[in-house]
Amino acid sequence: MKSKSFLLMTVSFAILMLSCGSSLEKDAKKFAELQCETMQDALNGGLGAINTSREELMDELEAKYRNSNELTKFKQQVDKEYKENCKTALK
Repeated sequence: MKSKSFLLMTVSFAILMLSCGSSLEKDAKKFAELQCETMQDALNGGLGAINTSREELMDELEAKYRNSNELTKFKQQVDKEYKENCKTALK
């Protein structure tokens, strides 16, 4: 019986850890997409074309990691996603 409880606890912990890690990656991917869209808007229509609701969402995503030790990892993941997926005129 104790081994069943231990196994269940171990599996639950593993699932929790995996879901936390993927959240940062998903947030970074979303942030990079928003960053790319903002850059494209700025290039196409000037600074007046920037969507403020998009900027607010970007602020919320960054704020989620600002007060944690994962901010550096978040920024690195954003840079990676941006470089891999954003096709702007600056490249």
